[in-house]
Amino acid sequence: MELAIKILVRAILYPAIAYLIVSLIFFYLYVKPSRYVSPYNPDAFGLEYEEISFKTSDNIEISAWFLPAKKPPSNPPLTGGKSPLHPPFTKGERGGFKKAVIICHGYPMDKGNLLETASFLAKEYNVLLFDFRAMGKSKGAISTGGWKETRDFLAAVDFLKKRGFKDIGAFGFSLGGAVVLMANSPDIKAIVVDSSYENLNSVLDSIFSGFGIFGKPIVWLMKFWGRLFFNLNTGRVSPADSIADIKKPVLLIHCEKDSQIPVSAAKALHSKKPGSELWIIPEADHGQGHMLTGMQYEKKVLEFFRKNL
Repeated sequence: MELAIKILVRAILYPAIAYLIVSLIFFYLYVKPSRYVSPYNPDAFGLEYEEISFKTSDNIEISAWFLPAKKPPSNPPLTGGKSPLHPPFTKGERGGFKKAVIICHGYPMDKGNLLETASFLAKEYNVLLFDFRAMGKSKGAISTGGWKETRDFLAAVDFLKKRGFKDIGAFGFSLGGAVVLMANSPDIKAIVVDSSYENLNSVLDSIFSGFGIFGKPIVWLMKFWGRLFFNLNTGRVSPADSIADIKKPVLLIHCEKDSQIPVSAAKALHSKKPGSELWIIPEADHGQGHMLTGMQYEKKVLEFFRKNL
């Protein structure tokens, strides 16, 4: 009998310890992603740029690039730069043209990962790309799945406002799209989101779905570690909860065969904001939308910003 009890205790205790260790390892890897720094800068795409930095409300230094527009769009207010409506130009601004788009990258990449997107937007708009905290060249040690990254985005908005920009749009990919939606900045006039998740809990469930029933305890423990170490409630990291309150135009793009963030996420976001535009790209996986559709993608995004920004 005593032996049976010992065996039972070990059968329960050892797997529990293993789950604790494995979940801690996964948790550490996700909140401390390996830093990826793109081997190229905007020069590689023939883009003029200014290397800048700014600080968030919680004092994290964010690394960024400011790209001046290559040319004004078809309908800009081309009033002289010294009029009351158009203050004197600062470095990197063109012809009194005061429209800008902030581009937000995905996890765990950096700003350089979206330079191809920036290159077509920079044909008509000033563009600001930045690295989220704990990624690329930005400071910060912890990635929070979009929770504190909203502060990074809002700091980018403030940077542009200080430069005199009033017409600001946002383009976010994956994590970046989720951040833009959750930030819900009143200073953003138009939003394009490519491959955002619905909420952080659904992302965790999707990541560990391949573990079957064995993945459930890992997900639960990762949520517990987030609460314990950072007071992070994953249930509240939810673009789906935020998008219903966004009053500005939103274009949702998602790839039909997305293996990382299911297309159901885009449909859920769209259902929360029926007035949003939804474009599902057939036969494409995560991050392949622009690559597979090319000019169609660029036309769709540019026309949306021309109409709404």
